[in-house]
Amino acid sequence: MLTKKGSTIIESATQDGNRACVTVEYPHHEIHEGNTYRVCKLVEDVANDASFIYLIKVGAKYSHLTANLSCEGKCYAYFYEAPTTSADGTALAEINMNRASTKTNTTNVFYAPTVSDNGIPLCEILINGGTGPQSIGSEVRQDTEFVMKPNTNYLIVCTNKAGLAKDINVNVQWYEESAI
Repeated sequence: MLTKKGSTIIESATQDGNRACVTVEYPHHEIHEGNTYRVCKLVEDVANDASFIYLIKVGAKYSHLTANLSCEGKCYAYFYEAPTTSADGTALAEINMNRASTKTNTTNVFYAPTVSDNGIPLCEILINGGTGPQSIGSEVRQDTEFVMKPNTNYLIVCTNKAGLAKDINVNVQWYEESAI
């Protein structure tokens, strides 16, 4: 039996003949349901002041998104809604996090789109990893999800500010629902 309370699913389960109350966060439950997807991309040697850009095209369902961003040095990260693009860039493989599921995603992610206007700024993040040859890098993870509008595009832009070429990695994860 499943009960939803806020963002938590309470599942009554029987294991080895014992009745137990198992509690999982709702996003974790969505992995088991086959509704959670992930895209990861590492770009090596991003030049100083150059950007790593993801275009996220949300389909007909609501996408509940979180992101992990990492850079070998100082980096500025931005999240935008409704950008103007003339080309999507390279399509990336979205992976269903429940490897036994046959469900497919409606949200698609692209790398290096052609962008003429970033759109509406939603978030600005400093990834403070230092500058120069002694920079150590850093990672930031957004714990609270953005609920993205159906049939809307978004951009994640990470700009290297470390003073020399550095690797940047962006990992986005989302689950999809027909309603919020």
